[in-house]
Amino acid sequence: MLSSLIANEKIQLLSKELVSNGEEVTGSGDVVIFSPSYYMTAKKIKFNKSKNTLKLNDDVSVLKNNQYFTLSNKVFIDFKNDTATIKDMTIFDTSSNIWIKSKDANRSKELYSFTKAKLSSCNCEAPLWSIKFTSGDYDTQDKWINTYNTRLYIGKLPIFYLPWFGFSTDDTRRTGLLEPKFGISNKEGFLYSQSLFVAPQKNWDTEITPQLRAKRGYGVFVTQRLVDSYYSKLKIKTGIFVEQDDYYKEYDIKNKTHQGFNINYDRTHIISNNNTQDGLNISINDLNDIGYNTTQDIENHENKLQGTKLTSTISYFYNQDREFSNIELKYYKDTRNQDENGIEIKQNDILQQLPKLKHHRYLASLFETKLLNSLDITISNFSRSNTDKPSATVAKLDTPFIYSFDTFDDFVNIELKEQISGEFIDYKDRQNSFTNGKYIEANDVISLSTNILKPYQKKIHTLGVKVDFLHTKTLIKDGDIYINTDDDVALEPFAITKTTNHIDILFNQSFYDTITKRQIMNHKIRQLVTLNEDKTSDKKALENDLTFYLKDGYISNKIKYSNKKNKIISSITELEDKNDYFKLNLKHNQTQEDDENDLKKDESIIIDISLKFNRYYTAGYRQNYNIEDDLSSIKEYFLNINKRCWAVDLKFTDQLVSAPTITNNAVRENTIYLNFTMKPIGEVDSAYQYN
Repeated sequence: MLSSLIANEKIQLLSKELVSNGEEVTGSGDVVIFSPSYYMTAKKIKFNKSKNTLKLNDDVSVLKNNQYFTLSNKVFIDFKNDTATIKDMTIFDTSSNIWIKSKDANRSKELYSFTKAKLSSCNCEAPLWSIKFTSGDYDTQDKWINTYNTRLYIGKLPIFYLPWFGFSTDDTRRTGLLEPKFGISNKEGFLYSQSLFVAPQKNWDTEITPQLRAKRGYGVFVTQRLVDSYYSKLKIKTGIFVEQDDYYKEYDIKNKTHQGFNINYDRTHIISNNNTQDGLNISINDLNDIGYNTTQDIENHENKLQGTKLTSTISYFYNQDREFSNIELKYYKDTRNQDENGIEIKQNDILQQLPKLKHHRYLASLFETKLLNSLDITISNFSRSNTDKPSATVAKLDTPFIYSFDTFDDFVNIELKEQISGEFIDYKDRQNSFTNGKYIEANDVISLSTNILKPYQKKIHTLGVKVDFLHTKTLIKDGDIYINTDDDVALEPFAITKTTNHIDILFNQSFYDTITKRQIMNHKIRQLVTLNEDKTSDKKALENDLTFYLKDGYISNKIKYSNKKNKIISSITELEDKNDYFKLNLKHNQTQEDDENDLKKDESIIIDISLKFNRYYTAGYRQNYNIEDDLSSIKEYFLNINKRCWAVDLKFTDQLVSAPTITNNAVRENTIYLNFTMKPIGEVDSAYQYN
């Protein structure tokens, strides 16, 4: 055993045979050398004390800083200059699982240089993927690898060539390039995207993502994130994508340039204290067409149909023990030229909600009695630029007075409620065509309810019945208001819902497991009977909901039965079961034409099933099929393989996708997607569209 001080580190040498000859120490046999930074083994070593150099030969292994592990046949280390020369080297980075084999390698401090090398994170003997390069370097301090004359291999098959390729082995938050994304599409050509991540401080960062679609165009998207306090966060995203002339003309694209921005800000604890809560949410969005959304990511395979309006919102709430207040502004934008009926869409015709004020006083006792009261006040300002069409300020008030008590030995609960509701509408239009509207009603409600429980040996049964009797009185009805289709259609956006006299019957029962208290079954029945002014009654659709709960899912059926037509007008049946290895969701929806319940004849089925097997493999199928129209919005088969060093996603999809075309109509795409991920380097995307 020999101890020495090298580069301010004390090292120790252990060997079956150590020979010291002046400044030179020779060791043979199973030599072990260790220090705070190194752990090395070799068959032969030669150490020069004066030059601070060490030669290791035959079966050499070097572990540095407990992270970088090197195997080779010959290593020369200059401790004084912190350099090394290594022959036939394999280096392992234990944090990223990357290994590099090189014929010749040199190290200068934290920088390794390689010639005729290969790297991967898979099995060293037969890696599924590997990258071969003629020269390269690895900065272990910055955790960055550069390769030159780079060839990607799948097994022994070369896939493509790059003159340079660089990537980071670090997954901590720091400035640098993120993993690249490559793709091949028969429609859009070669795809490439790689983000530059800039993180100068802990509380903010910027991500700049240029992208190239060789046959389609190019773009750049920028995301900025800021945390300005413990209770807030800001995210700003903006970008632009430019179509090539040939693609723009061939696919009838609406705009040659797609651009937009998204601003999202959330903040709590603005003026609140320990006894109150408040929060600010800002979501401001703009785009010139759907292409801004669908071109942001070259992996975007889920271009689902979206809503027709883009919404921007600013909202603030303040909550305390007895009161809740909220102010909300909403601005809508429709990027379509025409609606579904072919009518031209004009932005200045769209009603904007600027703003909406809401105040709620929670249900509480009046004068310390059993009489309870709450209050809701809402004021909404609906405006639009086109003054030829009406705008309005609508104020709503709702305040119930509730008194309840138990009777028949607490078996029955009786609730008496007087509810005052009112709406006040102040119209605005150029011609002053409409008289301000006012509608106030009072609702007398008597509710009878009972809830009972009976335990059995293995089950617990709960049963609840509630009956509401409501009688309404119109106190004031004045001005121009829209209640039904006989009124002026221009006032439909400000429609008032008139309460009708009715009896509402609700039956609810459940079964629970006695030991686990897990719910086994729930059954609800609701029957609403309206009482008309001519003293006739009208039984609305009977609602029946039945759910059986499984260990990892449920089976449910919800139906509406028309008492007028004596048939089921709506039925929704759903089965869901999922665990770590299996997922199944089946949903069948069928409706019949029924104007009273605002239903159209329709029938559809949704299937989503996946199975995980042999630990690494997941296969599945999903479809959303409209039986009535014989149309699938999406049909997809997929296979996922997720191994330690690589992953594959294979999808066959037939779907309707949003498209930035002149007509704004959805287009059908049949596509084969292949995504191959090389952990932790990056991924390659391939998309092939076929007829």
